[in-house]
Amino acid sequence: MTEKFKNVLRLCTSGKEDNVKKGLSKIYKYKEEFKAYFEIEFDKDTKILMFFLLKYTFPPQKDMFQTKYLHLDKKQLLKLPKQINLLQNVSHLRLEDNLFMRFPKEITQLQNLECLFLSNNQITNIPKEITQLQKLESLYLGKNKLTTWVTHIQSLKNLKFLDLSCNQLQNIPIKIKELTNLQQLNLANNQFKTIPNEIGKLINMEILDLEGNKCRIIPNQIKYLTNLKELNISNNQLIQIPKEISNLANLKDLNLYGNKIKYIPKEIYQLQNLENLWLNNNKIEFVPKGIHNLQMLETLWLNSNHLKTLSMEITQLQNLKILRLDSNGISIIPKEIGNLKKLEMLDLAGNPIKSIPKEIKKCKKLKYLYLKGTLIQNRPQLQKWLPNCNIYLY
Repeated sequence: MTEKFKNVLRLCTSGKEDNVKKGLSKIYKYKEEFKAYFEIEFDKDTKILMFFLLKYTFPPQKDMFQTKYLHLDKKQLLKLPKQINLLQNVSHLRLEDNLFMRFPKEITQLQNLECLFLSNNQITNIPKEITQLQKLESLYLGKNKLTTWVTHIQSLKNLKFLDLSCNQLQNIPIKIKELTNLQQLNLANNQFKTIPNEIGKLINMEILDLEGNKCRIIPNQIKYLTNLKELNISNNQLIQIPKEISNLANLKDLNLYGNKIKYIPKEIYQLQNLENLWLNNNKIEFVPKGIHNLQMLETLWLNSNHLKTLSMEITQLQNLKILRLDSNGISIIPKEIGNLKKLEMLDLAGNPIKSIPKEIKKCKKLKYLYLKGTLIQNRPQLQKWLPNCNIYLY
């Protein structure tokens, strides 16, 4: 490699736009060396692409034209050069946090693309050309300005991960059933009012997120999603939990926070693998018998409901680590609370509780105890019982 070529290369890879332009303007003098170094045919299109890559991907790699991973997040991009289609080895393309107002059609020529990240832009629609990306497995379009469902998505038969969260979508189409390989579907924070029965066709689904919509009913067909591990339908307008939820034997996380649920069906207690259950900010008045069957449960949020008593069965949950009961109407804490040997956080704030039984000292792992807004005043005694616990009375 000649010294002059090295100097040109330093200009091209300086990361400064003016230097890159100077370097590329001289590159034809050293075309053969440049060709050998980057292992490319150096022509006009290559030069345009070279400038783009040197400007936005720094430091550049010697094999930049063979790269599989192209990261262009947070570059204030409005568009891509058409020459991007020269990068036929790219399988992962990140374009998040840019200024795209339209879906860049240029990327639909990248036939080996498997993962496409386009979240947090200003995209309003998706062109039919997206169907050319038949190897696509992951598509992230959250935090854009989509108002209608991406009608061509169902043609992407290999799609496993789909994120359309934080848009302005209003309807989930029946054709969603065609995405039978989907494993994760994020539709949080849109404007959906209904969940179609066809959701039950997505039998490979493991994570389903519908948080922050306006759904009133969970369809009975949810029972067919037997591979589901995480289900989030928090902050909707649900009035009940379907009994068919008992079929979700692999479910570990169930989040129904912020709805209008009044009753917990006993079928929920058949979810033997459940580890985290959020039922806070609903209208639940009592916990039916059977909750002690959830022996894998580690997190239980029942705060901001209408509970008057603490179910004795909750004290039989041997693996429970976090228990939130704040902002209810509970007045008595049973001595059996001491059975929760793994408990690390207990929130009883905002309840008319006058005393905590001394058996609480058996909770050796308790780190945080919240009692703000209660009628309890014996902090010194509590601190003696729980010397390693942070107690908050005020």
